[in-house]
Amino acid sequence: MTTARDIFEMVSLEPTEEISPVVRSIFNDTTAKAMLGWTVESLRSESFGVGTLALMKVSGKAHIRGEVRPWSSVLKIMDCTPIEKTASVGTPIREVAAYKSGLFNGTATGLRSAKIHHISEKQANIVWLWTEDLTAKPGQFGYSWSSYQYFTIAETLGQFKGQMLRTVLPPESWMNYNAGITRWTSPAMMNLCKTLEQHSDSDYVRTVMPCQIFDRVLEFESEILLLARAIEHVPMTLAHGDFHISNMFTQLGHDGVAQVVAIDLASVGIEPIGVDIGTLIGASLTWGDEEADAVMSIEREVFNSFVHGLRLQGCVIPEDTIRLGYLGTLCGYARSVGTIPSTVAHEYGPWEWVLKRYGGSKQQLPYSYRRRIEFAVAIFDEAVGLVRRLGYR
Repeated sequence: MTTARDIFEMVSLEPTEEISPVVRSIFNDTTAKAMLGWTVESLRSESFGVGTLALMKVSGKAHIRGEVRPWSSVLKIMDCTPIEKTASVGTPIREVAAYKSGLFNGTATGLRSAKIHHISEKQANIVWLWTEDLTAKPGQFGYSWSSYQYFTIAETLGQFKGQMLRTVLPPESWMNYNAGITRWTSPAMMNLCKTLEQHSDSDYVRTVMPCQIFDRVLEFESEILLLARAIEHVPMTLAHGDFHISNMFTQLGHDGVAQVVAIDLASVGIEPIGVDIGTLIGASLTWGDEEADAVMSIEREVFNSFVHGLRLQGCVIPEDTIRLGYLGTLCGYARSVGTIPSTVAHEYGPWEWVLKRYGGSKQQLPYSYRRRIEFAVAIFDEAVGLVRRLGYR
């Protein structure tokens, strides 16, 4: 499988006996059989992740107890060749292991992963992961989220975390551990920060960050290390690890209660309690203006909803401690935001991907990013003040 076209052709020519296990899982019926003639449609994504060869929606019809019924599933084809554990926060091996573990299967708190229909290894290290089709659900990529969705998801996440804090999790070698903060202290991130310092005379950069703000952003490098040490005092539990709106879907369950359905389990691990909610807000800072403006205006309310969810599950961890875990991750994203003007201005590293994710022009970015930088400074000010108040130096 060398090209996307080769992969799509392979899927379209699969024998029916290879597709039937997927269909039986979809309908929860052992008599279900796939009919020939399924279609394959490429799914759009800004980032497929390490090792992902193709992402597609497969649709067809099936015979079930004398009836013909339509079906569909999302198929993710991945190269699971082992890589260094420290090489990437998200890996295909981790995603497969997370789905097999069933850790996110429960719906008691309203948060679950997409249903897994079938996992097969077609050849050495090439895995086909068939999951629930969520492509028509609200909350998918391309949909704007309402404040209500953010609050609902934050509270649901809080309830899930509260439940997980009472759950004894066996250590698993495939999981990440504390990657939610260490990813922001990596050599690659340090190099991005150095490019900002090197371009202090850039008119482009100074449009976003006048003197005082520029000097303050340079301090983020030492302050993120301070936060990394302080977060060692925050309780840890199971985390999705990449909890942003492109990986989350909202829907009503059969009981009418709101559910949050997560995809992309490639970054699952044991993390400080606030990592996922920090990612929910932080990742939105790096997309387009509409999404960034939305989360900046409701940041505190989203965090409060998360804490409320925790309290509903009996969590008694002090709010300052929860806030510290949350701010550690949010500051990581805020630090990344601070590097983006120099990265784009001087076309360094992944600048084209960053600009595509932003969704605007290179000329527009300095003016629209100014508010994000000011928000990042306020978040760092609060985080450093909280560390000092708690006595974590």
